[in-house]
Amino acid sequence: METAIRVRGYRRIHLKDLRMCLPGQKVCVVGKLSVTRVVVSQYGNRMAFTHVEDETGICGAVFFPKAWGEYEDLVEM
Repeated sequence: METAIRVRGYRRIHLKDLRMCLPGQKVCVVGKLSVTRVVVSQYGNRMAFTHVEDETGICGAVFFPKAWGEYEDLVEM
């Protein structure tokens, strides 16, 4: 399944370049999700912890409940 998403107001970068970003700077990283773990928050909402991988590196990421509810169907586990 392929999904094309255009993100305005964000600068696309590779994971190896994340350290060069300024705190609070909006960026867009395109990669593959792996090692996704879904948990229930203390308020009873589902959220997920995952890794994002691209050809240059890997980093951890969190889908907080609102975002996970919106994008959960796009994640294959």
